[in-house]
Order: sequence, then C-alpha cells, then structure tokens
Amino acid sequence: MKNTFHHLFMAPLDVPKSRQEMMDLIKMTIVSPEIASELPDLSVLEYDERGHLASAYEVDDLMEKHSISLADEIIGMPYEEHPPHVPQVLIKSPVPTGITIGGTNETITLPNSGPISVPFQYIGKVRRNTPELFWLPFEELEIIYPLLSTIDGYIFLDYTKPDAPVLLEVAGAIYNEDYYKDWPISARLQYKEVHLQSISLKMAQDAEERGEYLEEFGNLGIPYWQQDYQLPYCPKSGRLMKLIASFTTYGSIPLLHSDYQFSDPSKNNNIAHLSFWGSGTLNIFMEPETKIVGMIVQGS
Repeated sequence: MKNTFHHLFMAPLDVPKSRQEMMDLIKMTIVSPEIASELPDLSVLEYDERGHLASAYEVDDLMEKHSISLADEIIGMPYEEHPPHVPQVLIKSPVPTGITIGGTNETITLPNSGPISVPFQYIGKVRRNTPELFWLPFEELEIIYPLLSTIDGYIFLDYTKPDAPVLLEVAGAIYNEDYYKDWPISARLQYKEVHLQSISLKMAQDAEERGEYLEEFGNLGIPYWQQDYQLPYCPKSGRLMKLIASFTTYGSIPLLHSDYQFSDPSKNNNIAHLSFWGSGTLNIFMEPETKIVGMIVQGS
C-alpha cells in the first residue's frame, strides 16, 4: 500500500492536541488533491503504507515543504476518507441569488437578547438552492446577530421555528456592552441588500494577479479565521457543525434606516455600515439535525 495524504486548507496542524480534534479539523478543512495544487496556505498530513499518520508539513508559495510537529497522541492515528470542500469567495451578483447580505424581513421574530445587552439585527439570508448548502433543513435560513456586541466566543440559536429563532446559549465572555446600554432592545437597523455569488478561490486569485479588483464579502466551503480557529460543536448533540458561510463586509454595506439615533455621534458612526468588529468576520455554522446555528465573530 502506498502512502496516502490529507490536503488541508488554512488548517493549523500544530494546534490540535487529541485525535478527535485533529479528525474534526480534517473534516472542516479537507480539499481534494486537484484543488490543493492551486491553493496557498496548504497543509498536508502524510500516512504510511499501513495507513497510520506519520508526518505533517506546510507548503509555501514557492512549493517548499516545512515540517510541522504534531502532538504525540496524534501520531499514528488511522487514515479515514472524508468528502472534500471547495474553497470559494463571495462577490456581488447583479441578479438575485441564494445568498443575500443586508436587507430586511419583517416576518421573522427576533429573539430576546438575554444576557446580551444589545439587540439582535437582521444580517441576511441563505437558501437551500445554493449548491453548497443543499444540506440545509429549510428552504431558506434568515441570519441574525447582535451587532455591536463583543462576545469572545460562540452564540447558539435554536431554529426549530425558523421564523422565530431562540437564543440557546452564549458560550463566550461578553465585553464592553455598557457603552451601548442606552440602545433600546427593540431598536432595528436595516442595511442595503446585496446579492452574492460564489467563485472559486483560484478565479479570485487569477483576477487579483491581472490587477482586477473584486470586492469580496466572505467565503463558502471552509471558514475564514482571523484569529485562532475554534471548531463549532452543537450544544445539544455534541456533533461538529457545518459551515454555512463566512461574511466579511469591510464596511461596504450602508445603513438605510434606523429607528433610533444615539446622542453620541461616534456611536451612530459605528452603525453607519454593516460590519463585524469593523473589519471582522462572522462565521456561521449549523447542525442540520438539531437545527442549531452557531456564530462567532473574529477581528484582526
């Protein structure tokens, strides 16, 4: 039997300390060998002829290999097949698509914020007719998040009733929300609606090399971590959750309407464009069987 390989994209292989954590990282970041040949930030796990993990390395832009040290417990773990992902970039679409950021939906009931002192706001919508999201349990999923919150970790929402999600758990510390304590919990923001389409990461890279500017709004396929990765586990089932999308707006989506004005102009500036910690990323995951959605914001 020949040596076998797992090709992983944006996967810090020196971080996992257990076989289960490494296996879940593989499930979240694996790509095919064909896709791997086109990618930067590539990591490779090499298995020996018996199918046991033997070594790991990173491949840089010059195609040079750099060895990675793995935790002792991980060495020797058996090879398993997993379906590969296709990393994609979200850009503007001139026509309606299965992914929308911004806009509004008056029919959705926003949840009580519980321990979070700022209100949930409407972020966008994804539809099951998007090929990468065929596994969604609903025809469409409305994305909501408490903008202006500073939560160091995940929040989990129960979408058993998709038009009335419920805050299930805040799994991270909540910081600095007293700054917005005068913001009514019923306040609503509406941002400009932008339709998004996906292109391959290779297409985006080729456009950049040609000097073409593509305004990017996030990713499909593999999550984008601006800080250390935090694998998402469903608090009900304990299972690894699936990526829906990563949204990164860079303040390019303007506010259309707010039913509340802060007395402090700097606070109004903070809601003038849809953003996640300024230039941060909102990673959105779901466990389709339990209908639990997990979200985490990371900033640079």
